[in-house]
Amino acid sequence: MEHFNKIQLKENDKKPAMSGWSGATDAKLAAFTMVTDVTKNYGVLCGTPSNIIVIDYDIYKLPADQRAKYNKESMLGVHGEDIILVKTARGGYHVYHQYSSNMDEWKGTCDIDKFIDIRTTGNYVVGVNSSIDGNKYELLHEGTLKPMPYECWEDMNEKVLNKQKQNNKNKKSTITSLGGNKDDIEVLLQVEKFTNIRWVTEYGFDCDQRGKGSKCPLCKQTHINNHFFVTENDTGIYVKSQSNKCRMVKIKSNHQFTDEEEEEIRTCGLAEGYVKMKSDFEKKVCFITKTGAFVVKNNDSTLSLINLNKLKERFSNWLYENDELKKKSFIEAWMRDPNRKEYLNIDFLPEDCPDTTFNLWTGYAIEAVVSASPQDLAPFMALVNQLTENNPDYFLKWLAFLFQHPGKKHITSPVFTSDQGTGKNLFMDLIARMMGRSLYYETADADNQIFGRFSTALENNKLLFIDEMETGVAFKNASKLKAIVTNDRHTIERKGVDAYEITNLSGVVFASNNPTPLKVEGSDRRYFAYNPKKNLDQAFFTHWRTTWVTDLQNQRAVYDYLMAIDLTEVNWIADRPVNTVYREMKYNAISSFLKWLDTMITEAFPRDWQNNKPIKCSVIYDEYKKFGHHTEKNDRAFGKEIKRLIERDNLRGFDKATLLDGRARYTINREVVFDWLKEKGYTLADELEEPQNTELEIYGDC
Repeated sequence: MEHFNKIQLKENDKKPAMSGWSGATDAKLAAFTMVTDVTKNYGVLCGTPSNIIVIDYDIYKLPADQRAKYNKESMLGVHGEDIILVKTARGGYHVYHQYSSNMDEWKGTCDIDKFIDIRTTGNYVVGVNSSIDGNKYELLHEGTLKPMPYECWEDMNEKVLNKQKQNNKNKKSTITSLGGNKDDIEVLLQVEKFTNIRWVTEYGFDCDQRGKGSKCPLCKQTHINNHFFVTENDTGIYVKSQSNKCRMVKIKSNHQFTDEEEEEIRTCGLAEGYVKMKSDFEKKVCFITKTGAFVVKNNDSTLSLINLNKLKERFSNWLYENDELKKKSFIEAWMRDPNRKEYLNIDFLPEDCPDTTFNLWTGYAIEAVVSASPQDLAPFMALVNQLTENNPDYFLKWLAFLFQHPGKKHITSPVFTSDQGTGKNLFMDLIARMMGRSLYYETADADNQIFGRFSTALENNKLLFIDEMETGVAFKNASKLKAIVTNDRHTIERKGVDAYEITNLSGVVFASNNPTPLKVEGSDRRYFAYNPKKNLDQAFFTHWRTTWVTDLQNQRAVYDYLMAIDLTEVNWIADRPVNTVYREMKYNAISSFLKWLDTMITEAFPRDWQNNKPIKCSVIYDEYKKFGHHTEKNDRAFGKEIKRLIERDNLRGFDKATLLDGRARYTINREVVFDWLKEKGYTLADELEEPQNTELEIYGDC
């Protein structure tokens, strides 16, 4: 729970001890969190500030005989294991879920079923270990937060929407809510030629123009029913007769329309309520012609691409009042609007984006932070040195390229192979903070979230961190990994949306506890690797996590440092560090046949094969079988593999001699073959061992 934004509460109370937290910027939220003492009463900010939504079960409001069915087991049964469950001071429950875009319209709805409250953006809940009158908020279960299971969401969504409709139905316009006192409203009515105004209800009035046969000041007609009232919506205050034949007239505006909006209202006959709502709606939604889908900006600033059915479901409660004060579906009207906001394409382009393309690029978050006095970069450099085995130059330049050239694609990728505790994840968290979470994607489930059919990991990211990379997954998807690392275009396929191609500018970082997490081929031009050891102590990591990394000025100092690094002379392929861990990864990925060849040449070369003596292929094959591998099932297949290495991989030192009884023979120049193995990265040996004695019959029948 340490990553949630927090505020201090008053001692032995639920009320905030600080103000200004609602609607605060990320920087202010970080400052509030930094000064909050969690050993005292504190609040956890809900909704987008902490990327959580909390369902508050106030079961003490229920009759005693109904409370027993609400307990830890029943909560986990409904909400699943991927939650945080807290027992409140009064015996209720707080259920934390990861926030998701399908909760955008829930708001802070209360008294659902008379005992359930929704705590989202603009709300907070009392944090774990806080206490009221000696009763603590107790942590019962802490899982890895994930979005609410669909069945649970579907049930809760129906309850929330029903409660909101009930709340809206119960609201009545009053003269107080109409933006002024009676005198102000009367002046506006007098402008419309109403005289001798007398208020008979909070919103209805009598006047000289009321009564059968009187001429209506609004439409200049006579009505059987000339009862008048005032009402208000988002666009203004209106006056109207109860007669269905009368027109409504706006007497005061609550919204300043732009010239373009005024033109739409005049020429297209659009209701003001629709145009006002459209202005708000198109700040977060637009249509993409080529995909037939809609981009939606979520409350946490992330973006979703959804189809029409999902759009209607998500914004089903968006209703506007037309000129007759009737509620109408906004989405239905917007879909018919010829001037709705739309783009031809969608792409990820930090530079030179056409006006017809919706740009997923949002800019680096750290660029909004103003540089201050010089900061202490020692912790940053200490962790970089640990992660790179005190060889940081290439990796620092690799990081600098990400920030200096956001519109260009990296063609190499770092691989960190080490046990836990070296600081890989803490370092990546720093980079994520500097970029902004929307430009950073992290996963420990590459098989599903990267290689799955409907993966969107590369859609709008500058850095992809694949943690806990599994060898089997990497080898199975080796060709896909190559494409992710080096290809600058990538096809995205979403459920219910046409596939589309997007620019892939992601740098990719791999981490694993396995010494061979990737298939690094002999001709590899993509990867470089480190095997960091834990030299920094726990005090360093505590200071980093709680103090150093949360300081925006430290983050900005790292950015300024990286932006100042000279990259003009870098050769990204040739300058990669070729160290022991990289050579071992490369060696472990080669075929068993090449491993036999390496072992035979460097460790187990028969003494009788020296001096370029011709050796029958079948004899060499027998030696191969002793190695314990039988990929090549007979000496003929074995001979074809030797031939393939000579012709396609330029194997040197294996030369064909004269045939004997129709069978191929070879002379083996051990030193030349060894040089070839080293050149290709097919050996880890530095020198040749002494030849081995053997009883093989070199020239006899086999």
